[in-house]
Amino acid sequence: MNSTHNGYISRNTIERSILGKELGLVFDCISSFGAGFLTIEEATPVTKPDLFKWELNNLLNGMHLPNELKGLYEESNGFVARWSITSGECRIQVGGFKINSLKSLAPVSKELVTGLVCHFAYILSHEAGVGFTALVYKDDSPQVWFCNIANEWVLLAPSFSSYMRLLFVNLGIRGWQYSYSPTGIDPMTEYWLRLFVVTVSTTPWNFFLE
Repeated sequence: MNSTHNGYISRNTIERSILGKELGLVFDCISSFGAGFLTIEEATPVTKPDLFKWELNNLLNGMHLPNELKGLYEESNGFVARWSITSGECRIQVGGFKINSLKSLAPVSKELVTGLVCHFAYILSHEAGVGFTALVYKDDSPQVWFCNIANEWVLLAPSFSSYMRLLFVNLGIRGWQYSYSPTGIDPMTEYWLRLFVVTVSTTPWNFFLE
Protein backbone atom coordinates (compact mmCIF):
# COMPACT_ATOMS: atom_id res chain seq x y z
CA MET A 1 0.00 0.00 0.00
CA ASN A 2 1.09 3.58 -0.62
CA SER A 3 2.95 5.46 2.12
CA THR A 4 2.87 9.09 3.17
CA HIS A 5 5.94 11.35 3.05
CA ASN A 6 7.16 10.08 6.45
CA GLY A 7 7.07 6.48 5.30
CA TYR A 8 3.93 5.54 7.19
CA ILE A 9 0.72 4.50 5.47
CA SER A 10 -1.96 7.20 5.49
CA ARG A 11 -5.23 6.73 7.39
CA ASN A 12 -7.24 7.05 4.18
CA THR A 13 -5.27 4.17 2.69
CA ILE A 14 -5.62 2.11 5.86
CA GLU A 15 -9.40 2.53 5.77
CA ARG A 16 -9.50 0.94 2.32
CA SER A 17 -7.97 -2.30 3.61
CA ILE A 18 -10.16 -5.28 4.51
CA LEU A 19 -9.90 -4.45 8.23
CA GLY A 20 -9.96 -0.71 7.65
CA LYS A 21 -12.33 0.18 10.48
CA GLU A 22 -10.32 -1.72 13.08
CA LEU A 23 -6.91 -0.63 11.79
CA GLY A 24 -8.16 2.95 11.59
CA LEU A 25 -8.81 2.86 15.33
CA VAL A 26 -5.34 1.43 15.91
CA PHE A 27 -3.93 4.30 13.84
CA ASP A 28 -5.78 6.79 16.04
CA CYS A 29 -4.29 5.18 19.17
CA ILE A 30 -0.67 5.14 17.99
CA SER A 31 -0.25 8.13 15.67
CA SER A 32 0.03 10.71 18.48
CA PHE A 33 3.12 8.81 19.71
CA GLY A 34 4.86 9.15 16.35
CA ALA A 35 3.94 5.59 15.35
CA GLY A 36 2.30 4.29 12.21
CA PHE A 37 1.76 1.39 9.84
CA LEU A 38 4.64 0.46 7.54
CA THR A 39 3.14 -2.71 6.05
CA ILE A 40 -0.34 -3.87 5.10
CA GLU A 41 -0.44 -6.98 2.93
CA GLU A 42 -3.52 -8.54 1.36
CA ALA A 43 -3.89 -11.42 -1.10
CA THR A 44 -6.27 -12.82 -3.71
CA PRO A 45 -9.57 -13.85 -2.06
CA VAL A 46 -10.41 -17.49 -1.42
CA THR A 47 -13.45 -18.86 -3.23
CA LYS A 48 -16.37 -20.45 -1.38
CA PRO A 49 -15.72 -23.83 -3.08
CA ASP A 50 -12.11 -23.78 -1.86
CA LEU A 51 -13.24 -22.99 1.69
CA PHE A 52 -15.76 -25.84 1.53
CA LYS A 53 -13.07 -28.19 0.22
CA TRP A 54 -10.72 -27.23 3.07
CA GLU A 55 -13.42 -27.93 5.67
CA LEU A 56 -14.26 -31.25 3.99
CA ASN A 57 -10.62 -32.37 4.01
CA ASN A 58 -9.61 -31.09 7.44
CA LEU A 59 -12.62 -31.18 9.79
CA LEU A 60 -15.16 -33.69 11.01
CA ASN A 61 -18.71 -33.64 9.70
CA GLY A 62 -20.61 -30.76 11.32
CA MET A 63 -17.47 -28.74 12.06
CA HIS A 64 -16.74 -25.51 10.18
CA LEU A 65 -14.35 -22.60 10.09
CA PRO A 66 -15.74 -19.58 12.00
CA ASN A 67 -17.95 -17.44 9.77
CA GLU A 68 -15.86 -14.35 10.56
CA LEU A 69 -12.68 -16.13 9.47
CA LYS A 70 -14.32 -17.34 6.27
CA GLY A 71 -15.50 -13.79 5.64
CA LEU A 72 -11.89 -12.59 5.90
CA TYR A 73 -10.67 -15.29 3.53
CA GLU A 74 -13.34 -14.33 1.01
CA GLU A 75 -11.78 -10.85 0.94
CA SER A 76 -8.10 -11.80 1.26
CA ASN A 77 -6.25 -15.12 1.54
CA GLY A 78 -4.45 -14.16 4.72
CA PHE A 79 -3.59 -10.75 6.10
CA VAL A 80 -0.55 -8.96 7.55
CA ALA A 81 -0.27 -5.46 9.04
CA ARG A 82 2.74 -4.20 11.00
CA TRP A 83 3.24 -0.94 12.87
CA SER A 84 6.32 0.77 14.25
CA ILE A 85 7.30 3.75 16.35
CA THR A 86 9.93 6.32 15.40
CA SER A 87 12.75 6.90 17.89
CA GLY A 88 15.37 9.32 16.65
CA GLU A 89 16.68 7.94 13.39
CA CYS A 90 15.30 4.47 14.07
CA ARG A 91 11.97 2.76 13.63
CA ILE A 92 11.12 0.05 16.14
CA GLN A 93 8.49 -2.52 15.20
CA VAL A 94 6.11 -2.69 18.14
CA GLY A 95 3.06 -4.56 16.94
CA GLY A 96 1.31 -6.33 14.15
CA PHE A 97 -1.72 -8.30 13.03
CA LYS A 98 -1.53 -11.54 11.07
CA ILE A 99 -3.88 -14.28 9.90
CA ASN A 100 -2.27 -17.14 8.00
CA SER A 101 -3.38 -17.93 4.47
CA LEU A 102 -5.73 -20.89 4.08
CA LYS A 103 -2.81 -23.02 2.83
CA SER A 104 -0.77 -22.02 5.91
CA LEU A 105 -3.63 -22.85 8.29
CA ALA A 106 -1.56 -25.91 9.16
CA PRO A 107 -2.29 -28.51 11.85
CA VAL A 108 -0.40 -28.27 15.12
CA SER A 109 1.99 -31.19 15.53
CA LYS A 110 0.84 -34.11 17.65
CA GLU A 111 3.70 -33.52 20.08
CA LEU A 112 2.56 -29.95 20.82
CA VAL A 113 -1.16 -30.64 20.93
CA THR A 114 -0.78 -33.32 23.62
CA GLY A 115 -2.72 -32.33 26.72
CA LEU A 116 -5.21 -30.07 24.97
CA VAL A 117 -7.71 -32.92 24.51
CA CYS A 118 -9.11 -31.70 21.21
CA HIS A 119 -10.11 -33.03 17.80
CA PHE A 120 -8.03 -30.58 15.78
CA ALA A 121 -5.82 -27.52 16.20
CA TYR A 122 -4.74 -25.25 13.31
CA ILE A 123 -2.17 -22.45 13.43
CA LEU A 124 -3.73 -19.01 12.89
CA SER A 125 -0.48 -17.07 13.21
CA HIS A 126 3.08 -17.54 14.39
CA GLU A 127 5.70 -15.08 15.61
CA ALA A 128 9.32 -16.11 16.08
CA GLY A 129 10.46 -15.79 19.67
CA VAL A 130 6.87 -15.39 20.92
CA GLY A 131 4.82 -18.46 20.01
CA PHE A 132 1.69 -19.11 17.99
CA THR A 133 -2.08 -18.83 18.19
CA ALA A 134 -4.25 -21.74 17.12
CA LEU A 135 -7.85 -22.45 16.26
CA VAL A 136 -8.67 -25.37 18.58
CA TYR A 137 -11.63 -27.70 18.04
CA LYS A 138 -12.65 -29.34 21.29
CA ASP A 139 -16.17 -29.53 19.89
CA ASP A 140 -18.10 -27.93 17.02
CA SER A 141 -17.30 -24.40 18.27
CA PRO A 142 -13.58 -23.63 17.90
CA GLN A 143 -11.69 -21.62 20.52
CA VAL A 144 -8.45 -19.67 20.14
CA TRP A 145 -5.49 -20.77 22.24
CA PHE A 146 -1.92 -19.51 22.57
CA CYS A 147 1.16 -21.74 22.75
CA ASN A 148 4.24 -19.95 24.11
CA ILE A 149 7.88 -20.75 23.35
CA ALA A 150 7.94 -23.14 26.35
CA ASN A 151 5.09 -25.08 24.65
CA GLU A 152 2.62 -24.06 27.38
CA TRP A 153 -0.98 -23.56 26.29
CA VAL A 154 -3.43 -20.91 27.49
CA LEU A 155 -6.97 -20.14 26.35
CA LEU A 156 -7.17 -16.65 24.83
CA ALA A 157 -10.76 -16.47 23.63
CA PRO A 158 -13.89 -18.67 23.33
CA SER A 159 -14.38 -17.73 19.67
CA PHE A 160 -12.52 -16.27 16.69
CA SER A 161 -14.41 -12.98 16.81
CA SER A 162 -13.63 -12.60 20.53
CA TYR A 163 -9.98 -13.28 19.77
CA MET A 164 -9.89 -10.60 17.08
CA ARG A 165 -11.35 -8.03 19.48
CA LEU A 166 -8.72 -9.01 22.06
CA LEU A 167 -5.98 -8.73 19.43
CA PHE A 168 -7.06 -5.20 18.56
CA VAL A 169 -7.55 -4.13 22.18
CA ASN A 170 -3.90 -5.05 22.72
CA LEU A 171 -2.93 -3.27 19.47
CA GLY A 172 -1.18 -6.43 18.33
CA ILE A 173 1.80 -5.46 20.53
CA ARG A 174 4.51 -8.11 20.30
CA GLY A 175 4.09 -10.64 23.14
CA TRP A 176 0.71 -9.30 24.36
CA GLN A 177 -0.52 -12.90 24.67
CA TYR A 178 1.77 -13.40 27.67
CA SER A 179 -0.53 -11.12 29.66
CA TYR A 180 -2.87 -14.13 29.76
CA SER A 181 -0.15 -16.71 30.33
CA PRO A 182 1.28 -17.93 33.68
CA THR A 183 4.71 -16.94 32.32
CA GLY A 184 3.79 -13.24 32.37
CA ILE A 185 4.97 -10.48 30.04
CA ASP A 186 8.55 -9.33 29.57
CA PRO A 187 9.61 -5.76 30.53
CA MET A 188 9.57 -4.43 26.96
CA THR A 189 6.06 -5.72 26.23
CA GLU A 190 4.90 -4.29 29.55
CA TYR A 191 6.43 -0.92 28.64
CA TRP A 192 4.60 -0.75 25.29
CA LEU A 193 1.31 -1.87 26.82
CA ARG A 194 1.58 0.74 29.58
CA LEU A 195 2.49 3.45 27.08
CA PHE A 196 -0.68 2.89 25.06
CA VAL A 197 -3.08 1.72 27.79
CA VAL A 198 -4.78 5.11 28.35
CA THR A 199 -5.54 5.50 24.66
CA VAL A 200 -6.77 1.93 24.37
CA SER A 201 -9.06 2.20 27.40
CA THR A 202 -11.00 5.08 25.79
CA THR A 203 -11.40 3.41 22.39
CA PRO A 204 -14.70 1.69 21.35
CA TRP A 205 -13.47 -1.84 20.63
CA ASN A 206 -16.86 -3.54 21.06
CA PHE A 207 -17.08 -4.68 17.46
CA PHE A 208 -15.49 -6.88 14.86
CA LEU A 209 -16.76 -7.09 11.29
CA GLU A 210 -20.11 -5.58 12.19
